[in-house]
This record gives sequence, structure tokens and C-alpha cells, in this order.
Amino acid sequence: MKCMLCGCSEFKIDITKREARCSGCNSTYSLDELLSINSSNGMHNNEFVIESGTLKKYLGVKTSISIPEGVTKIGESCFKDMYMLEEVKLPNTIKVIGIAAFEGCESLKTINLPYGLREIGYVAFENCKSLETLSIPDSVTEITAYFLSTITTPFLGCSSLREVRLPDRFDYRVLYGTKVYEKYAEREKREKERMQEQLERERIRKGLCPKCGEEEPLFRRKCKRCGYKFS
Repeated sequence: MKCMLCGCSEFKIDITKREARCSGCNSTYSLDELLSINSSNGMHNNEFVIESGTLKKYLGVKTSISIPEGVTKIGESCFKDMYMLEEVKLPNTIKVIGIAAFEGCESLKTINLPYGLREIGYVAFENCKSLETLSIPDSVTEITAYFLSTITTPFLGCSSLREVRLPDRFDYRVLYGTKVYEKYAEREKREKERMQEQLERERIRKGLCPKCGEEEPLFRRKCKRCGYKFS
């Protein structure tokens, strides 16, 4: 028998609990589960294709799934366009959510992102239109997004996403394409307007042009630098 995550063939067996613990990566299996894994050519319960800790493909049709403990990465396009998927439970061992991992999962409503997750890949959740809330842990250090002529983020097209817990290290623009982004953008706009008004009042108090800060005589009607007309 071999462990699906590391390939180790040594296990510590607990007969009373009917459990087997891999000596290589410390993953725990029920004895029935271990037999099932090794009789299905690399498939966990005939649903999960796992190679070296990376979940390559899901072969099932369930609406709610739990990824096996020990999986460290959701592979590229692993769940792409699986419209039936509504709920995903990720294990505490997960480190990376790969490129387009859940892209097009239009029915996905709930997914937990455990502490220990480090990376969320390009378009990982694009067009997950039913996803409403998301809590991104502080352990995440990379969210891949591109701000070129076309803006692309992991959450583009998540039209129902209304609440996101985002670590302070990230700019809100990584949420572009969501309602949350719109809220952040509006808030930033109002704050800039407030600060500009405060700056202009302070310049007027000092006898300066409110727009550019040029020192102006009281009798002048127009700023010679920026053209601002005094009322």
C-alpha cells in the first residue's frame, strides 16, 4: 500500500481505531479508505486525482465536497466549469490555489480559505457568480492579478461577492470586478474629495490659490499659475 500524497509505503497501524498514519507525511487514513485509494490507481475514493500533494482533478458530481487532509495545492483548472459545485471545504494543509482552479463554478456559494494558505492564483475564482462572502487569511502573501489594458483578477465576474475580508498588505484593486471593489473605490473617492477640500480651505486661510498653492495678492482675480478664478 502507498500513501497518495507522498508515495510512502510505510504506515503506523492503529487496529482499535482502524486508522493508518503515513510515516512519510503523517497523513491519516481509515483502513478502508487506504485500501480504496490503492485499489483505484491514484484516485481517492474514485473522485480525487492527487499527485505529490497536488489535487489534479475531481471526478465526482457532488454539490458539496471536502478536499482530503494533506492536499497542499489545488491544481490548475482543477474544478473549472463545474457548475454543480456549491460548497467546498479545504483542508488546513492547503498552501496554494492554482490558476483557474475554480473558474466558472457558477453555483459555488461557500468555500473556506484556511490559515496557512499562501497563494491565490490568476483567475482562480473568475465567474463564481454565486459566491457572496470570502475571508482571505493573513497568511496569504500573493494574489495574482494583472492591471494592463485589460484588468484581470482572481475574482473577476464574481457578481454576487458583497463581503471580503482582505489582508492589509493588499490593494483593494485585486477585488476588481466585484461589488466589494466598487464600495472600496467609492470610499476612496470620497476620502480624496474630503482631503482636497481640507487642503483648499487651508490654502485660502494662508492667502494661497486653493488649487495649486501659488501665493496670490488679494486684489488678483485669477491665479497666474493654474488659471483658477477667485470668486
